[in-house]
Amino acid sequence: MTLSRLATAAVAVVTTASVASLGVSPACAEESTHSGPKNIIYMIGDGMGYGHLALTNLYETGQSKYLVDGAFGDENLKEMDGDPVQSYEEFNRLSMATFPMGGSYDPEQAWKTHEYVMEGKISDSAAAGSAMATGVKTNNGVLGMSHYGMKEENMSERAKKQGKSAGVVSSVAYSEATPAAWAAHNMDRDKLQDITKEMLDSDLDLVMAAGHPFLQQ
Repeated sequence: MTLSRLATAAVAVVTTASVASLGVSPACAEESTHSGPKNIIYMIGDGMGYGHLALTNLYETGQSKYLVDGAFGDENLKEMDGDPVQSYEEFNRLSMATFPMGGSYDPEQAWKTHEYVMEGKISDSAAAGSAMATGVKTNNGVLGMSHYGMKEENMSERAKKQGKSAGVVSSVAYSEATPAAWAAHNMDRDKLQDITKEMLDSDLDLVMAAGHPFLQQ
C-alpha cells in the first residue's frame, strides 16, 4: 500500500515502548468508494528488537525464532531452530533500511562489538520515526525534516488535508522523538519545548501521552 493510499484511509499510529498513535478516522460519514481500510492504527514498538520478541515467545511457549548459539562477539554464531509464535512473525515483510541518511549498516559488525553500534551508524528514533511518518530518510536527531533541511509532510498532515482525523498517543512524553515524528518538524530532537508547542498548535485531533507535573508551558 502506498503512502498516499495509507493517508486516504483513516490512520492511527501507536508506539508501545513509546506509544505514538495517530488516530485517523474520517471526519465525514460518507461511505468510502475505495476498498482500502477505513481506519488505520500504526503501532510502533519503540526500541523493540528481536531480543524482546524472543523473550516474549520463550515466556509464552518455551521456544522462539531469533535465538543464536554462541557468545557475544563470536564470529561463528549459529541461529537455533525455532518456530514463529506471534502471528505477525509470518507477515510478508517490506524492505526497510536500518541506517540514517548517508550511512550504512553491517549486521555482522553489530553482532561482534558494542562499539560499532555506538558509532551512530544505526538510525535513532528521530530518523527512524521521520522515515516511517514521511517516507523520507534523514539524519539522526532530525524530526520531520529532510537531509537538506526541508520540511516533509507526514501522514498525520496528509490525512488532515483529506478531511480525516489524526492523533498521537504515546506511553512516554509526546515530544519524544518517535511520537513527535508524526506531528513535528525540527532539526534537533532535543528542542522539546519547541516540539511540544508545535504539536499542541497543530491540527491534530488528539495528543495523549505521559507528561511532567512541573511543565509550565
